[in-house]
Amino acid sequence: MRRENRAQQRFPGYDRLCRGLSSDESERRAAAGEPHTIRLAMPTEGECVMQDLLRGEIRREWELIDDQVILKADGYPTYHLACTVDDHAMEISHVIRGEEWINSLPKHLRLYEALGYEPPTFCHLPLLRNNDANRSKLSKRRNPTSITWFRDAGFLPEALLNFLGLIVSSRSEGEEKFSFEDLVDGFRFEDISLGRQAALAERPLPARGL
Repeated sequence: MRRENRAQQRFPGYDRLCRGLSSDESERRAAAGEPHTIRLAMPTEGECVMQDLLRGEIRREWELIDDQVILKADGYPTYHLACTVDDHAMEISHVIRGEEWINSLPKHLRLYEALGYEPPTFCHLPLLRNNDANRSKLSKRRNPTSITWFRDAGFLPEALLNFLGLIVSSRSEGEEKFSFEDLVDGFRFEDISLGRQAALAERPLPARGL
């Protein structure tokens, strides 16, 4: 079904085949041992209007958002359900994550609503990218991105922290060295530029031992 929809340049998501089943019919078929999942029914009309701490108002058309599986056939929850419940249980006030999660935000907000939870504040950060032709996302699966790699290579914690601080903090022209306290005192999510992280991913790493 997904392959056919993609070939026809149609929305590749779930075709909502079983969405209209009655509760009695669903329960009867599940009780009879028919393999099944539980999906979150999304609205099919209008727009989802979302607020992001860094980006302001974001809009997505509901009809383009899939009826996400939230409980798999083996009875285990998917990430979408698990993270929503976990964040609520831990009283998380701010969810700070990469911009690739923006398309999942309507699903998460819908889950918060369905479960009767107060949603946290969401902030989607621009991505660090590799300096290649495709501007690919910096990944733990490519290139040295492990903290232990930098430690073993001889970089001091203070130098690496200073380097990362330049990515997320607006500093005066020419100001490139600052203390951790300076970084904390001057940090505001709203000051992060949406293009700043990608650009500074190309900045050379601090010299070892500085």
